[in-house]
Amino acid sequence: MLFTSPLGDEPRMQCIKPFLTPEELLRVLRVAHGVRIRDWCMILMAYLHGLRMSEVCALKLTDIRGGSLSVQRRQGSLKTVQPLCRDSREPLLDEVTAIQAWLKQRPNVRSGALFISRNGGALDKAQFFRNFQAAAKAAGLPAAKSHPGILRYSLASHLVARNVDRALIAKALGHRSINSTFKYIKATDGRADKADSFAVVMQETRLKILRLLVRLAPKGLAAGAIARHLRLRGPNLSFHLNVLASAELIQPHKKGTSISYSANLKNVNRQANSVI
Repeated sequence: MLFTSPLGDEPRMQCIKPFLTPEELLRVLRVAHGVRIRDWCMILMAYLHGLRMSEVCALKLTDIRGGSLSVQRRQGSLKTVQPLCRDSREPLLDEVTAIQAWLKQRPNVRSGALFISRNGGALDKAQFFRNFQAAAKAAGLPAAKSHPGILRYSLASHLVARNVDRALIAKALGHRSINSTFKYIKATDGRADKADSFAVVMQETRLKILRLLVRLAPKGLAAGAIARHLRLRGPNLSFHLNVLASAELIQPHKKGTSISYSANLKNVNRQANSVI
């Protein structure tokens, strides 16, 4: 289950936004499942992929392909492709089953929208809000937890409970910059902050990028050259460069339309000293 926490491992971070507990989430999903399969599927997908209301309502049938979900995030966030989730222990959290159940019931209309209303058009944000609010109320949740935006915060909270590092939480939420993720979570103490910073570097691809730029320091290297040198794809490279830049381990240098990156040796040395 996505929100299962490792035994005996205290979370190094905490969510600073309101969120649903695992029990509250299951209550809402159970109510929604009993009312309308579509609503259960929408709420579950919004939670599992950290989707905003506008994003879940904008999903198209063609966004589901090969066991993955493609999402064009709003508000300056990344376009993401994430695997659909299976859960053999808790049927209410099995996304593949939820989608299959909804597609069996979905009216055969010309609309390409994944989630449609009774009139055959795409379900809008206002209706999704009302549907979630009704399910939350029926599940006995307080008014403060009756906005569908809380599903996004809940995903962050449950990943925090599993001690997932901030860079991966940022990727799950589609954040372009890890600084956006800091608005959701914070370290519980100084040691945790250092440990999480270390986790940023120890991811294999980011470590390769950092090693390359340290070898070239003080000179930098264009993003395209880094991609060719390490045989990385553009979207993946951009994500890892943003994470390293947010951690202030590398520095971007813009010249015209070209961006190059160089190692911030002062901070790299400080990071190395903090974990030795």
